[in-house]
Amino acid sequence: MPALIDLHTHSTESDGVLSPTEVVTEAVGDGVDVLALTDHDTLTGIPEASEEAARQGVEFVPGVEVSCADGDDSVHLLGLFVDPGDRVLNKLFREVAERRRARIVATCEQLAGAGVPIRFEEVAAMSSGASLGRPHVADALVEKGVVRTRKEAFDRYLGDDCVGYVRYSWKISVAEAARLIHQAGGVTSIAHPKYLRGAGRLRGLIRESGAMAVEAYHSDHDGAEGARFERIATELGILITGGSDFHLRRKKGGGSHRFGSRLSRSQYAALREAAAGQARIARNGPRKGPRKGR
Repeated sequence: MPALIDLHTHSTESDGVLSPTEVVTEAVGDGVDVLALTDHDTLTGIPEASEEAARQGVEFVPGVEVSCADGDDSVHLLGLFVDPGDRVLNKLFREVAERRRARIVATCEQLAGAGVPIRFEEVAAMSSGASLGRPHVADALVEKGVVRTRKEAFDRYLGDDCVGYVRYSWKISVAEAARLIHQAGGVTSIAHPKYLRGAGRLRGLIRESGAMAVEAYHSDHDGAEGARFERIATELGILITGGSDFHLRRKKGGGSHRFGSRLSRSQYAALREAAAGQARIARNGPRKGPRKGR
């Protein structure tokens, strides 16, 4: 039987609306039998999700989605099969959490100054995890009745150039994030590449960072885009990942968001084999922390 594989999902540990346990349960309900949890800049949901996956008989992949910088642009890098107890990664994510918190404090102050009354404590109450972000501000605005949906909150207050937008100026480079994930035994994949500046930049990022895969199959990619990213992966001799990027059931443009991807068993087997190789290298090599000046 074909596997239904999803290597890109989010829980309440970052900006999803389902707990790690609920992510597993909902994915199983959609027919998924291989699942990764890839919360933004945190590994805190992995133990809970892994335990539930084992209970429900689902093959589980510990993962993370790292927010990176490419010049002035933002790039998201998936790390799959990472060691959730990795000391260096967890130290990095604690620092990221502190900086995210400072950004949200500034966002609340900026909104309040513009006549939109909201307190940091109201935003923090929207998250049960370690990673705070703009979606939690949006949820607080919905809770207060300022807007009806997350989308409206971003359109009116939180999107680029809006009154509540505060630039997040500190991010790790793609190459540095890839190095740390590889040292933690993980396989790296450029997430949702359709949002990069173009296919040329995708090739450049892969060469510069040593990323091992590209997320050809994503819920925002149509068939033609998926095929194009497959061809690029083949040209560069790298692997392919796929995932729903699930945050909540309701899609931005309407309709229901389901778990799963077009990733095949053979494509997944290649990723798992690469991860085994990375784990061997990680066991045998010394660990190095993030470089200064990132």
